[in-house]
Amino acid sequence: MKQDSTDPPLDPPKLTTHRLTTRGDVLIDELGRTVILRGVNIGGRSKMPPFLPFEIADAGEIPAKADKLMSLVRALGANAVRLTFSWEALESVRGTFDAEYIRRYRLLLDAAQKADLYVIVDFHQDVFHAAFCGDGFPEWALGEIVHGAPHYDCAFPFWAFPYFDPASTVSQAFDRFWSNKDGLLDAFEAMWRHVAREIGRHPAVAAFEIINEPGAGSTALEVIGQSVLPPFYDRIAGLVEAEAGPAAIVGDEPVSMTADVQYMARPSHARFVYGPHYYDGATMFDIGPLDANRIRTAVTAILGRAASWNAPTILGEFGAPNSISFKSDYLTAIFDALDASRTSALLWDVSLSNQKWNGEDFGPLLPDGSEMPWAGLLDRPAPRAVDGTITSFAWNTAAKQFNLAVSSSGDGISEVYLPVRHLGMSPDIAVTGARFRWLAASGQLLVAAPRGAAWSLAVKAK
Repeated sequence: MKQDSTDPPLDPPKLTTHRLTTRGDVLIDELGRTVILRGVNIGGRSKMPPFLPFEIADAGEIPAKADKLMSLVRALGANAVRLTFSWEALESVRGTFDAEYIRRYRLLLDAAQKADLYVIVDFHQDVFHAAFCGDGFPEWALGEIVHGAPHYDCAFPFWAFPYFDPASTVSQAFDRFWSNKDGLLDAFEAMWRHVAREIGRHPAVAAFEIINEPGAGSTALEVIGQSVLPPFYDRIAGLVEAEAGPAAIVGDEPVSMTADVQYMARPSHARFVYGPHYYDGATMFDIGPLDANRIRTAVTAILGRAASWNAPTILGEFGAPNSISFKSDYLTAIFDALDASRTSALLWDVSLSNQKWNGEDFGPLLPDGSEMPWAGLLDRPAPRAVDGTITSFAWNTAAKQFNLAVSSSGDGISEVYLPVRHLGMSPDIAVTGARFRWLAASGQLLVAAPRGAAWSLAVKAK
């Protein structure tokens, strides 16, 4: 069908908020459209003082630097960010919440809103605290545990090893947390209540992720996953929504060394979203050659874990160091699996800084904002918001061809992203069963179909 400019005109819908909820196993926006999130984590630099994704000489620099960062992220084809939030920064003194940190975080949200990015507010922790080469929890949460000063000089995989030692100080810290020693769980609830109250209704906020990569401590993974995490997620979700209103609530598995095992039972919260991560061990150590089919199979299995839950899945983290010789092919294999599963995902990670947390260098952007040679592969076509059921979509990188099929259309306008850097300003666009409008300046294809109809899209670079 040819491009149509007849009444009613096809214009991008106006949203009052980026808030997402759920309908069955899909994320939906305020118009009830199915949303696919593709984006990046922001990010490693934010785990360390001054808890921002870039350096500043004074706080007055934050708005301009935040705008630059979010614009660069948008130029990568992203429509979403998973934005690191630090309890350590918010409440370094127990019972005292730092208003300046909230103000700075809100400035990042403002910049994301300007760039039209959905934001997942992510309480991010790794191995509990910076004294263990980690981040996230405040020092006072360690209680009587003997520890040194904060440091960020433990290369992968060494910083993660304490997760898997039930006698480590990291495991001791998580034991304190899960048992509510010294009221730590109570303090965690108070922290989330404050966060939800202060920023939860910001129009950029799409969802809330309760805790990144929770450790099991000395408790068996099956027990944490089956008996501890589900009620924990339900409880925090309830208090967050009491302050911020209904929202998608993301929860991750307990950290384990095996990517092919699911330990967690489904929380009962109606808007729960499964948030697994994926890092391939052989790839992380540059052990090749790449078996792309193995990667696609592994990712598909992880994305299928929650198939019986009637809940959406977001692959909250994936990636590999920039030193990996076959990184582009590795990421392409992951994206192909994500497309086939019609799943949202966020790459690790983006910062504009020379300072690297534990030496991690995964990102598509250099400190000055220029792109790594492989960064363009992130800029893939995707159905961003569809009024109907997405039955399939796929991007052929070599042929520069994109296909999408949709059924059970509603009365609204669907939005499909088509990257100009790969398809050009005037690609060949064929839409069957609907009318459309192509907005080359934003790489946006608007589609409207009759209610209940099926439609399809085929796009190829000329």
